[in-house]
Amino acid sequence: MPKPIEQKICIPPDFSGNRDKTTKFIQLITLYLDVNSKIYDTNMQKIAFTLSFMKEGTAAAWMEDTIAFTHELNLATGHKNGYGTWNQFLDHFKEAFNSIDSAGTALHKLHALKQGNDLSEYISTFKQLCSQAEINSFNIQKDYFICGLKPALLSKLCNSGDIPSDMEGMYKKVISIENTYQLLLSHRTLTSDSQNWSNDRRPKPHFTLHRNNPDAMDIDWLSKADKKAYIKEGHCFKCGEKRHRANDPVKHLKTGDDDKKKKGKQTVRHTAPDDEDSSKIEELSDDEELNARRTDFWIGGLPQC
Repeated sequence: MPKPIEQKICIPPDFSGNRDKTTKFIQLITLYLDVNSKIYDTNMQKIAFTLSFMKEGTAAAWMEDTIAFTHELNLATGHKNGYGTWNQFLDHFKEAFNSIDSAGTALHKLHALKQGNDLSEYISTFKQLCSQAEINSFNIQKDYFICGLKPALLSKLCNSGDIPSDMEGMYKKVISIENTYQLLLSHRTLTSDSQNWSNDRRPKPHFTLHRNNPDAMDIDWLSKADKKAYIKEGHCFKCGEKRHRANDPVKHLKTGDDDKKKKGKQTVRHTAPDDEDSSKIEELSDDEELNARRTDFWIGGLPQC
């Protein structure tokens, strides 16, 4: 028959003698021994396995005293199994490390227990403390339970008009209310995000400038609905921002536009060639001045550096 393989599942942590962790330590030890019952199948193996986790604090001193006492007992009686039974060992262990007033300590913690962000964790801790405090009355448990609930959840429970008659029904009721609330909250968040996306991420218009008319804008790619929305919300058809229009002189009028819009003739000085009177001044229009400069360029050649 093959030798059984030890299943290292839920290996207990080292125990230092902290009385608040005594119950959890014993539970983990018992669970591990149950999973590996074919390996740890004697009292001595179970006790030795438990003692191997007592290496620190007051637990280490208690472990040393237990081993020394067992050895002395074995020498005196001539027996090798001086540790006693597993149940006897557990009784001695609990007597040494259980809280002096475990029920009173649990009751004190029950008074201060409040619901956090995790409702399931609150319910689990509440059940454990009620068991340690030895509270079995539904009315007492109910009072402690609702006092620890968040005000919003307690209000919804009271407004439901259906208070369960036992604690299991109470647990299911508050879990159902909390799940419904979280579902509605999630739906509201998704709806709000969708609306914000449609409003804040509306694509800004991109316009193509025509060669013939630099001030013209191509907005034909926008649908009628988008055009109406832009008009209604006050978007600029040139840059997509709000609170101004495409012809806003402050936002979009380029430098020099005023000069382009000025009409009429301007008085400019034109210097005549050397063989002519240098003091001659003519009244030229813009086009005539441009043509004159072009003529000077071709006649005089490139400018000298």
